[in-house]
Amino acid sequence: MDKKEIGSFNSEAIGQKILLLTAFIEGASVMAVELLGAKFIEPYFGSSLYTWSSVLAVTLLGLAVGYYLGGIMSKKYRDVEILYKTLGIAAVLVAAMPFIGSFVMEFTLFSDVRAGSVISSMLLIFPVTCCLGMTSPMIISALSSNVEHTGKFAGKTYAISTAGGIISTIVMGFFLISILGLRICTIVVAIGTMIMPVVFFLKTKNIKRALIFASIIVLLSSINIISISREFPKSQHFNVLHQSDGLMGQLVVIDYLKKETRLLYVNNISQSYVYLPTERSVFLYVARIAAYSSYKPVGSKVLLAGLGGGLMVNEFEILGFEIDACDIDPRMEMIAKEYFNMTDKVNVITDDFRHIIRTTKNKYDIIAIDISAGENQPNNLYTLEAFQDMKAVLKDDGVLFIHYPSAYNTSMGMALKSIGRTLKEAGYTVDLINTTSKFDVLQEYVYFASVDGSRLADQDFSRRDSFALPYKFPMYEGVVFVRMKFDKGLVLTDDKPMMDLLHNELATSYRVQMQPTIKSFLNEGIRFH
Repeated sequence: MDKKEIGSFNSEAIGQKILLLTAFIEGASVMAVELLGAKFIEPYFGSSLYTWSSVLAVTLLGLAVGYYLGGIMSKKYRDVEILYKTLGIAAVLVAAMPFIGSFVMEFTLFSDVRAGSVISSMLLIFPVTCCLGMTSPMIISALSSNVEHTGKFAGKTYAISTAGGIISTIVMGFFLISILGLRICTIVVAIGTMIMPVVFFLKTKNIKRALIFASIIVLLSSINIISISREFPKSQHFNVLHQSDGLMGQLVVIDYLKKETRLLYVNNISQSYVYLPTERSVFLYVARIAAYSSYKPVGSKVLLAGLGGGLMVNEFEILGFEIDACDIDPRMEMIAKEYFNMTDKVNVITDDFRHIIRTTKNKYDIIAIDISAGENQPNNLYTLEAFQDMKAVLKDDGVLFIHYPSAYNTSMGMALKSIGRTLKEAGYTVDLINTTSKFDVLQEYVYFASVDGSRLADQDFSRRDSFALPYKFPMYEGVVFVRMKFDKGLVLTDDKPMMDLLHNELATSYRVQMQPTIKSFLNEGIRFH
């Protein structure tokens, strides 16, 4: 095909292969922007269904508006140069995302979680995806020499664009975000998006425009790199020790100087909370589970789901247990050891917990699930089939502990009741331990589910760690304050996994509770990107 015959645009300076490569880069950039946008929003508004629904909806809206405008522009402007001007603007907007993100999130932080995530997505993601969406109709117009060829080139353009999106999603999600962090990934995407505009303007001898676009990207990239190289801010009240981004969210370790405590946050939801002088958890449920596990003898095998800062691991190690601990985020082991002094006497497995219980050949005395603090609950762990899988790897007298915060006598309690009912349907004998007699307030509940029908109140806790004694956790008849009923709960199954939905109210409650803390961080110069 002669270059002069390509498209309704005046495309003498560009060939078919370059246009298709442009489509590939556009598709890759769209998916990268969607992932990066979600990750910029998560520390402020979480990773709940609301956030991801907002990000997905706004991405599609931006593309839809972009496709429409691009169609109009491909008819109005006959020169293919407009395509690369639009792509260059998109690249600049990508490079500016960290700066736009910080301003937007802080501006919308104290909105309702749902409204805030929508507004943030509109301001951060919509302009970029709209510009990227505009390029597709232009590419198709430039490729199509006549009406008969339009369908052929439309299919080819969208197929290549989609292929770029697939590769970008895998590379960004599996590797780059966790290795490079959000700001560096933003630079990579911005530079990748800008390649074709610069090549085009150089090819058409428009050196001035090529230099302008390239200079803007270099400037924004340099500012990003400088901001990354700065030391973590220190203030009168806080000291940031660690901050990293990955597909599972942003991890931040912060010392509260006056309280002598250290917290691990995942997307600004507290996961581990240690009192530094004792190196023990401030969250009492950790000591409570350890205390009530102490009836098991030294050498008992434990499988822990959810590593966090490793504070539960340390409690089990004090009791002389053999510990396998699972976490899907590979960063957790390093953080637990470096910042929370987790013992080396643990086998850490980076994997999905359901996959582990389906493939392990080990038998355990105790399985402990401590994954409830985050907004995204793994649906596949709270189902009838999952609890049956756990039962298969527990010994005949094995027990299952599950930590889950809730308020029993509120709508939030449906998740609590559903877990309990599903455990019973799976054949466990279930006790629910509460931390206060006020059942309409949020508190830390712990399930004790036995395989052989034993009850927690019947066990001997004389071996329990003396650290737990000052807390006066009840023993024997007082262990279970009240026999909870689960009959109004739902039976959760693999076919109908509903924990994300049932957990939403709790997740939103956590996010609202964290807003004053985030505000105090921002007031003292601590930023999350």
